[in-house]
Amino acid sequence: MKKVLLSIILLAAIILIFATIKVKTIGKPINQYNFGTYLLKSDYDISKDIQLTFLGTSGFVINYKGKKIITDPYFSNPDVFNFTKKMQMPKLPDTILPRNIYENTPTILISHGHYDHCLDIENFLTKDFPIKVIAEQHIANEVYAVKNNYDVTFETDMQQIHYSFDSTFRILPLNSPHSPHFAGITLFTGFYKEPLAQLPDRFWKWKLHHNYSYLIDILEEGRIKFRCLFLSGNISDEAVEIVRQQCIDRKVDLALQIFWKEKECMPSLNKIYTTGQPQQIILHHWNNFFKQDKLEVMRDTHLDKVLKQLNEEGKNVHIMLPFSSTSFNVTEKVN
Repeated sequence: MKKVLLSIILLAAIILIFATIKVKTIGKPINQYNFGTYLLKSDYDISKDIQLTFLGTSGFVINYKGKKIITDPYFSNPDVFNFTKKMQMPKLPDTILPRNIYENTPTILISHGHYDHCLDIENFLTKDFPIKVIAEQHIANEVYAVKNNYDVTFETDMQQIHYSFDSTFRILPLNSPHSPHFAGITLFTGFYKEPLAQLPDRFWKWKLHHNYSYLIDILEEGRIKFRCLFLSGNISDEAVEIVRQQCIDRKVDLALQIFWKEKECMPSLNKIYTTGQPQQIILHHWNNFFKQDKLEVMRDTHLDKVLKQLNEEGKNVHIMLPFSSTSFNVTEKVN
């Protein structure tokens, strides 16, 4: 019995050491000059229809004529290996300018429950008006404690279309399984079947649950003015068919494509490119979200080479730096 117990402890220690080394070496310094024209310059122009702000990882604020929606509210990059310190919501950094970029966002989308997709949700809540959070039920249970201080409505039916309170944004969830982290293993899986009394305070307590992408239509008088596809995970064949049906009469203007592992993400990117025919693709989740002090790129992305390859293939693909913005009119390409 002692031998079995020691073997289990040894195995756990090996896994922990391997995971620590993996995380510590997961990023590499980013040379912005390597990306050339594939890197969008920051431009926040309120005279244009849309301002798109990238917060890092998978966080975007889409501002259409003052009406906003946010995806995967996370930007803080905490030190996950400081086991003596609980994870707490940080203040938004001064690097996000103008300050009202992130204010008054009454609609929030969450793809899945890992901390790097929803830890900072309270920074985007306000007591001035009600907030709608669109996420599947287990994620709603995970962040349910925000209802203690804010007027939050959770919409959790992932089989139906959702709308922002003012019907400016129409949101269609799309099933998108999460890619394995390493060796075919997906970490921190699980579900919260009952609402939590407080937000998780350790990174391993933020559970995956199910993963979803979202088709986001900006509407005026019920007509689609702009179509954005926010992609997180490997979109399922069923979801690809849904996108194909939706895009028969209206193609995708902008695809926000997760890109953290080249081998995992390229098949999904190519499926969506064929099906939705986006005019523009912006890659996200490529930055090393474990680093607080400097900007790094995920080592496995080969981001500069992939950007060159995709653009040589005729795909209009770019990246944005965290806390930067790009502005455009609905009749224009993003770049």
